[in-house]
Amino acid sequence: MDREKTRVTERSFEAADEPMALIYLMCGRHALLQNDFEMAMENFKNCYNSRITKSLAVLLLNQMANCMDQLEDYPRQQDFLETLCELDLTFKNVQQLMKIYMATSNEAKKKDFAEKIKKLAINNDDEEKLALALLAQAKDYQEVLSRSMKWLKTHPDDTDVAKHVINTLLEQEKIEEAFDFFQKNDEWDNNQFLMELSGLYRKAFDFEGSQDFLLKHLELHKQNVSGVNQLAHILITNACYDGTLTGDDYVYWMNRAWEGTKPKVAINVRFERNTDYFRKIRVGLISYDFRAHSVGKFIMSLFDTISNNTGIETYCYYTHPDHTDDYTAVIQERADLFKQVGRYSDKQLRKELLGDNLDILVDLNGQTAGSRMALLAERYAPVQATWMGFPFSSFYYNIDYIIGDYYFDSPTGKTGRFCTEKILRMDPCYMCFALGIDFYINPEPPQVRNGYITFGMMNTPAKFSEESIRLWQKCLEAVPNSRLRIKTGREYSGFLLEKLMERFIKFGMDISRVDVSPSHDTPGYFGAYNEYDVVLDSFPFGGGTSERDLPFRRRAGIASKRK
Repeated sequence: MDREKTRVTERSFEAADEPMALIYLMCGRHALLQNDFEMAMENFKNCYNSRITKSLAVLLLNQMANCMDQLEDYPRQQDFLETLCELDLTFKNVQQLMKIYMATSNEAKKKDFAEKIKKLAINNDDEEKLALALLAQAKDYQEVLSRSMKWLKTHPDDTDVAKHVINTLLEQEKIEEAFDFFQKNDEWDNNQFLMELSGLYRKAFDFEGSQDFLLKHLELHKQNVSGVNQLAHILITNACYDGTLTGDDYVYWMNRAWEGTKPKVAINVRFERNTDYFRKIRVGLISYDFRAHSVGKFIMSLFDTISNNTGIETYCYYTHPDHTDDYTAVIQERADLFKQVGRYSDKQLRKELLGDNLDILVDLNGQTAGSRMALLAERYAPVQATWMGFPFSSFYYNIDYIIGDYYFDSPTGKTGRFCTEKILRMDPCYMCFALGIDFYINPEPPQVRNGYITFGMMNTPAKFSEESIRLWQKCLEAVPNSRLRIKTGREYSGFLLEKLMERFIKFGMDISRVDVSPSHDTPGYFGAYNEYDVVLDSFPFGGGTSERDLPFRRRAGIASKRK
C-alpha cells in the first residue's frame, strides 16, 4: 500500500487469515490510542494485506485514511479513500474524499468524481441534498441545475437548494439567468439570500447595492464573531475597488477584520537566532501568480537584482494547483528553491514553511484570487510582509510590513491609519517590469486620425467607482467632441453591457460618447494604446499594471518609434 493504489477489482476477499488479521487490527487500534500513528499504520497494513472479508477491508481503509490525516500525508490519504470508494461507494466515503480534493484544490479529480456521485443511490431527502452539495463542489453545473430545478418543483420553499442554483449560475457568469431565477420567486424572503444577492448585484456593476446587502447580512449575523470578521474582509476588499466606504467606516471594518485574524490559541514558534554569520538570508516568496500574470512579470526584476547579491537566497512557493508556463519555468530556474505547493492543504503548507527556516516571508497575492494569505495570520518567519499583488492592507494580525512607495503612502503619512502593517516605502516605485514588450506604435496620434481627442481606460469595471465615473465625465465635458474608449478583459453579454451603461448614467456619464470593447490577448491589450491620446485612471483603486505601461515602454526606448 506504500503510495500504490490497491487494485480492488483484482482482489478477492475471504476470511482465511482473519484471526491473525484481527490481532493486527487490535494492535493498530492500541497504537492509535497511544498516538503512535506509524505503528498503527504498520499493523493496519499487515491486516489489510491478509486474506480478509470485504467488510473488514472497508473498516481498515477508513482507519488507514484517518491515520494519514493525523500524519498529514494527504497523497496517501487520498489513495486510501479512492480505494475505499471503489470498494464501498457511500455518501460518507465520497464526502471524505471530496474534502481531500477541496483541501488540495484538485479540480480535475473533483470533476471526474462527479460521475461517481451520480451513481450513488438516493434513499431519502437528506441524501438528495447531500448529493447536490457534492455535485456543486465537483462543479458539475448542468447536473446541479437539473437536480435543483426538479427538487424545487416539489420543495419550492427550500432556500438552500435555491442558493445552489444562484451560485451555480454566478460561477458560470450567467448573471441575467440568475436575476430572472430570483425575480420569478418573489415570495422568497430576501433576508435568506443576502450573500447571494450581494454577489449578484456586484456582478451586475451595482456596487452600492451589493454593499447594502452585505452590511445587512453583517447586522443580522453580528453575534457570529468569526463570520463577521470574514465578511469584514470581503467588505473592505470590495471597498478598495469601488470606494463604497468612507474613511472612518473603512478603519472600523479594518479593525474588525484584523482582530479576527488573531490566533485563538497562542502559537509560540521560536525562531532560533542564527549565529552562522556567513549563512545567506533566506527570503520566502509565496504566490499564486508565478506565471504569465502581472505579478509574474513584475517579479522578474527582483530575481535579476538578487542574482547579483550573494548574501540572499530565494525560496518560492507556487500555490497555483495546475498552471505552469514559460514565466513559471524562468522563475523556477532563477530561484534557489522552487516548490509547487498548489495541492498542499493548509496543514501541509504550514509544515513546509516552518521546516524551511525562513528569515523573511513575503506574500505576493494580498486579497486577490488564489491567495493563501490567511495562513500568515500565524507566524512562519521572524519577519512577514505583503507586496505587489494587492496595494492595500492585508488586515492580517502577524503580517508586519506592506511594501509601497511615495504614491502608496500619502505625503502626510496619513495612509498608515488604513493599514494594519507598517508601510515600507521603496521609492521611486515599488514595482517595475523587467523586460520590454515590443510592438508597433503608430507614429500618428489618434487625434490626427480621428479629428477628436480620445480618452482611454484599461482597468477592470470592478474599479468603476462613482468618483471615477464623475471625474471621467468632467474630462469629456472639458474637451469638446472627445470620446472615452474602455477596454475590458473579457467580452460582456448584452445584459451586462446594459447594466454597465446604467451605472454610467446613474453617475452622470454621457454614454453617447463612450465605447466599450474587449481585449482578448496581450497584443490586443497593448495595441489599444495606439487608440488613445490620454489614458485615464480609476479611483480609489488605480491601475497597478495599466498605468505603468506607457512610462515603462518609454524607458525601454520603444516610444521612440513614435517620433
